[in-house]
Amino acid sequence: MGKIRFIGAADIPFRRGSSAGNPDVPLEERVNTETRYFTTGSESEGQLMEARFLPGLVISSHAHHAPEVVYIVEGELHFGNRVCGPGSVIEVPADTLYGFRAGSDGVRFLNFRPRNDNSYVSKEAFMTARRGTPPVGKASAE
Repeated sequence: MGKIRFIGAADIPFRRGSSAGNPDVPLEERVNTETRYFTTGSESEGQLMEARFLPGLVISSHAHHAPEVVYIVEGELHFGNRVCGPGSVIEVPADTLYGFRAGSDGVRFLNFRPRNDNSYVSKEAFMTARRGTPPVGKASAE
């Protein structure tokens, strides 16, 4: 039988930085983001994170290995011409390239993934893998 856990927002402070300190995330994105993990997840348990981005912060095109659901709490996320405000839900399938920009007042959102996943695949690495060619400077495996 499982154990019910109760987690209060006041119990978990925001920390500067995104993606659990993943060094693959561009520096500007890491220093202009605050996150807190309510649940870090595992292979069989979901991950729930809350993030705050400064106004106008551009998040580069990237992908993650797990699907995710984003729920906008405050502010706006801009996906090209589409503006997603409070109450908007964005579903992103696993291994899907996407990027966005925080609105003029910034944004705060919840991000749920069905398992622990702090992956960050840059557009360059994503496109290289898609072409099936090794990244620049790497020898092909033969």
